[in-house]
Amino acid sequence: MPVVLLHGFSDHWRSYEPVLPHLPAGLRAFAVTQRGHGGASRPQRAYAVTDLAADAAAFLDAVGVERAVLVGHSMGSAVALQAALDAPERVSGLVLGPGFSALRSEAAFGELVAAVHALTEPVDRAFVEAMQEQAHEEHLPPGLFEAMVEQSMRVPARTWHALIDALDEFDLDHELSGVTAPALLIWGDEDPIVGRATQQKLLRDLPDAELLVYPGGGHVPHWDDPRRFAADVSQFALRIGRDARVR
Repeated sequence: MPVVLLHGFSDHWRSYEPVLPHLPAGLRAFAVTQRGHGGASRPQRAYAVTDLAADAAAFLDAVGVERAVLVGHSMGSAVALQAALDAPERVSGLVLGPGFSALRSEAAFGELVAAVHALTEPVDRAFVEAMQEQAHEEHLPPGLFEAMVEQSMRVPARTWHALIDALDEFDLDHELSGVTAPALLIWGDEDPIVGRATQQKLLRDLPDAELLVYPGGGHVPHWDDPRRFAADVSQFALRIGRDARVR
């Protein structure tokens, strides 16, 4: 079963590095860097979530994969949800960790929007470090936190602005019933950005969803407990694969 791992805001593919060694050989896993991030291309515009979702479908074309489970962290979960609506035939399942249909109701996100809009060139390294530290960086292997910060520093201020605006405008509150792919929601109960009510909305409004809560987990559950995260993703994806073969 192919699995595509979509990172969060300002990150890159190495966000999933702690998870990859724990995924079974039966999964064909791809960790990608999305446009505007890390060493990926940085167009002057076109950073809407719909643009990133189209990139995900184009990636599947490029690697010759017809359908995949999309695993999204934060911004990546928005991309995965959008892709499931725009190209349902390409998405066999969703893992949203954490996920949301909109973020405007989250006070901490509003504070982040204001802070990102205050960024100028060169981007403030202390701000980048503080944002990554909030995500429980103590769980990362040696050297990975520094690598994550370095990659985030490669993102110019204009791209930070465009991406945070895209997330601010993202709103699927009234479209969740159209998501046909089964969804696994993974949420840390100490997440400082995405709250429990947001998870309950997804659980209520998505046609086929289940919620796993990581006690003590923060905004990046795949950093808090990469081994458990890998096991949960694997079980979900392999179950979808078995169900597809039965049909």
